Amino acid sequence: MFSTYEIEKVMTSDGNIYYLQYASFTKKDVMEESIKKLDNYLIKESDNKYYIYVGASTILENADLLKKIYEENGIYTYIKNDYFDNSDIMNKIKKIDKEIINEEDDNIIMEKNKEILKLLK
Repeated sequence: MFSTYEIEKVMTSDGNIYYLQYASFTKKDVMEESIKKLDNYLIKESDNKYYIYVGASTILENADLLKKIYEENGIYTYIKNDYFDNSDIMNKIKKIDKEIINEEDDNIIMEKNKEILKLLK
C-alpha cells in the first residue's frame, strides 16, 4: 500500500536574515571595551547577554562575502541565521542586498552593510 504526501509549507523565508556575529558578552564593560575597535556594529541584548553583530544580509552569499571582507581585515565572525519580523525594514534590506550582489568594490559593499545595520538599530 502506497500513500502520497503533500509537503506542507510551515514557514516562509520572508523574514530570514543572516547576522555576522562578532562576539557575545555577559558583562557590559567588557563588551564596551571590545567594540572600540569596530566601526559599525549592532548590539542586541538577550538572555542577559550582549550580542555584537557587524553585518547582516537576507542573502547567504552576501553574508559570506561580508565575512570574507571582515576576515581580510583581521575581524573574525560567524554567520547566525535568525528571523526578523518587520516586513518594511526587510524589504529595504532586500533592496540593498540586490545592490551588493553585483558589487565588486569592498568599500561600497561595506557602506551598503552600514546602511543595513542602521536599519536594524
